[in-house]
Amino acid sequence: MRSEILRTAKTILEPRGHACTILPFESNAKTAEAVEKRSPDIVLVGESGVLPGVNDAVKTIYLSSDFYCPEKRMTAVQSCLIAHEELSFEFITHGARDTSVRVCGIPLNESYRRHLPQSECRRALGLREDRPVFLMIGETVSVSVLKSAVHAAQTMCPQAQTILLGSSEQRRKNWMGVFADKPNVFISDLEMDMPLSLCACDAVFTPAFSAFVCAGSRQEKIVTLLHSTVQRARRNAQFLDAHGAAFRGKTAADSVSYACRLLESDRLRANMAAAQEKTILADAEERLIHVIET
Repeated sequence: MRSEILRTAKTILEPRGHACTILPFESNAKTAEAVEKRSPDIVLVGESGVLPGVNDAVKTIYLSSDFYCPEKRMTAVQSCLIAHEELSFEFITHGARDTSVRVCGIPLNESYRRHLPQSECRRALGLREDRPVFLMIGETVSVSVLKSAVHAAQTMCPQAQTILLGSSEQRRKNWMGVFADKPNVFISDLEMDMPLSLCACDAVFTPAFSAFVCAGSRQEKIVTLLHSTVQRARRNAQFLDAHGAAFRGKTAADSVSYACRLLESDRLRANMAAAQEKTILADAEERLIHVIET
């Protein structure tokens, strides 16, 4: 996700005339050497620890991709762009200067922000327009958790159509075998089908990676969290669940049950939407541009 947010920043900034180069990280020394050769005006990083050795005259900006502060010192960066105001104190206690911490939110690729008619997207994906659609993102989620979620969806909402998204071809092939007897389960490519799937669905089930959660929220979808094998997602889940921006149940079945309740309750959906609006900034892209250009 750190590399994804840097690629997103590139797609946001380049149309405004900013020449952006993404450098692969090998070591601090090689990164500093590569930066020095290019003489950039700004170095934007998703990992604060890669900057020691970079010339102090170069403006260095850390762009957070999470809803927590990593357990690393922030003294090597001149500015920290964070996801939420409540994280400011964490960053300051890790060495960031008070004046350097700015709330940016999580910038999203334009395709994740695009609002398309739900019925049009369902037709494009071969889904029925008159039945609920659950979108499940299976990155870093075990097969057993996905099986539990799919089983709960088909039990609690038998009419639901479920899209499983994954970036690995091998993982998708495995899912095709696991869910071969489930006619209402559609297995798709994450990168290719995410924008349409996001607009087509009623509820998003996802590990708590910020880009996925923010995309679901900004598309005004119900967002519930699947348990991930990655610690970053688990830490994000704590913050998002505590703020009501997404629901984290003890089990996948809990998450499905909650989503089904929200589908039937305008009041509960409105409560989640209000919490998402407070927690997830809808103008993150504009905030990033403002920081770069001032």
